[in-house]
Amino acid sequence: MSNGKTIESKFCSMVEAIEKKCRILTKNYEMLKNIRPSSISFEFAEWISEIYLCCDEFYPDFDEKDPPDFPFAKNEEDFRNAVADIFPKIQKC
Repeated sequence: MSNGKTIESKFCSMVEAIEKKCRILTKNYEMLKNIRPSSISFEFAEWISEIYLCCDEFYPDFDEKDPPDFPFAKNEEDFRNAVADIFPKIQKC
């Protein structure tokens, strides 16, 4: 079973690879003009963005006694639960 740090690291690496491919694609108009995203693609992107936000809000060294200054910070359990709630929605896409 992976911990939050591992999940965050792997997810962020995946996002970086996708962003790199997007930069290459946007420079190639001939390839770009042939892409026809479906409505499912937009829904999928929305949920991936939600996971990305969860990664941003995740603090692996979160301490209940000394929490960060913002209310949406996630500890390991909150992070796992948030991703677990989103994952079934992604699977539908």
